[in-house]
Amino acid sequence: MDRGKSAVPSVILPLSVEESTRQRELLQYSSVVESRKWNPSLEQKQILESVWASGTRKPPCEAHIDEITSHLQRYGKAEAKNVYYWFRNEGTREKRRKQQSEAISM
Repeated sequence: MDRGKSAVPSVILPLSVEESTRQRELLQYSSVVESRKWNPSLEQKQILESVWASGTRKPPCEAHIDEITSHLQRYGKAEAKNVYYWFRNEGTREKRRKQQSEAISM
């Protein structure tokens, strides 16, 4: 490709309504497909934190995970593995916060 010529056409024609809608749908779909990380909604996070605050510290048993998952699914996408890993990671986060607060208070 010549360095003097631009890869972008100098005149961009407007898209039809159908083309514009289709392009927007593809962009929305591709952003959903690209993101593999589960990001709980505010309601889901509040539910998980309330279960954590009630004393459940380790990833709960499978039946409890399924119960929590079905409750979370009322507020968006959630799978059992998301719940399991959230509890496992929350334990790690809590441990880290505790270590940081102890280091600050010294």
